[in-house]
Amino acid sequence: MIKKKVMVGVLAGLMTVMSWMPATYAETEIPAGSDQGASSEPLVIDRQTAMDMANDYSTGYSDLEQQIIDTKISTSGLIKGANMALDGKEQMEEAARALRQMGLPVPKSLNPDMTTEEEFNTYYALAIQAENVKLGIAQMENSLPSVKPQLESGVDQLLTNYFYVTDMLNNQLDYYKIQEDNFKQSKVKHDLGQMSDNAFLDAQANLENLNYQIKALVLNQESLDLNLRKLLGIQDGVKVTWEDSYLTDLDLTLEEYDVYKKLAFENSVALKNAKASLESAKAVKDFYMSALYDISNQMQGDVGIIEAQSKLDKVSLAVEKDIYKAYQKVLQTSKDLEVAQQTVIASQWQAKQAKASYDKGLMTESQLELAEFAVSNNQASANQLERHLVVALDDLMRTTITAGGSTSASGQSSGNAQMGGMAQ
Repeated sequence: MIKKKVMVGVLAGLMTVMSWMPATYAETEIPAGSDQGASSEPLVIDRQTAMDMANDYSTGYSDLEQQIIDTKISTSGLIKGANMALDGKEQMEEAARALRQMGLPVPKSLNPDMTTEEEFNTYYALAIQAENVKLGIAQMENSLPSVKPQLESGVDQLLTNYFYVTDMLNNQLDYYKIQEDNFKQSKVKHDLGQMSDNAFLDAQANLENLNYQIKALVLNQESLDLNLRKLLGIQDGVKVTWEDSYLTDLDLTLEEYDVYKKLAFENSVALKNAKASLESAKAVKDFYMSALYDISNQMQGDVGIIEAQSKLDKVSLAVEKDIYKAYQKVLQTSKDLEVAQQTVIASQWQAKQAKASYDKGLMTESQLELAEFAVSNNQASANQLERHLVVALDDLMRTTITAGGSTSASGQSSGNAQMGGMAQ
């Protein structure tokens, strides 16, 4: 098997909350009687821990399981009655055939005088309703494996955004210090008449704008922290340290595209549901045609099958499209990361040159700091791409389950719905 190697390893890091940040992040009080707050030590949460906590706290999976159980219980009578009706009809027909073969008369109880409509309503209408119910249950059961991947994808999105915002916030604070020093120098020049009013006002506006950006990042970080706490079920007042375990030295293997395509066509929830709808449409037509055979009913049954087949074809295309898109995202993110890493190396070289120039007195301290800031800023971008690569690889596997979900394959074809009522 051919494998593509995607090397990941920029900097491993632990993103802790800075002491100047709001109390939500650092020195919060622990509520009395709180299990999570039993220790004064912060709750350290890395990616895997976050996934586990989210899955433990979420009721999505258990709610769907309970819904399946409740539906089975509430419809058991309908399904049992439909089966008994069909079994009873089959037993009467077998008994009647046996009597005829022996040359004996067939009692009316085994050969009731019914119109085709009466026969349909007695034996098959209930079977069609039961088939619709069984399809709904099967589709809910098929959906169970998609609950966890969707939840974990949400955790990844929040965590990677949180770490990136934290990186950018730290960088902006460093940049603010540089610009603040520059502004102080500008003020001195302005007071000495060596800088125009307009130039000084521009410098002041730039500093204020940077301050606004920092405040926006703080609010963004607080919002991400709050959303993570809600998703993981972390109580108010519990101290948390979010650990960036995405940035680890990993050798991540990317299989060939066909491997993921095969998995998607085997495991896609949407595809399973579309196939179930098609089989149900065929079953409904068979039930309907067993009692009310005519060209109109045949066409009506065929329409249901055609619609279900059309939906299956659309879902199949969507599955392939989704898995291809997820695969290409891994490849593109890997390429972007390589470029970002080269940019980091280039900025490190420029910072080294700037340091040499500064030591020779050819560059100001502020210029040196800006060169060093460029390194940290480029590193933050590379770090985020590394996180995105880790997530993209996991999302690729998740997509083998969720692919085609954007194409509605739930429920039944309109043909099934049309044929579910009583014959008039």
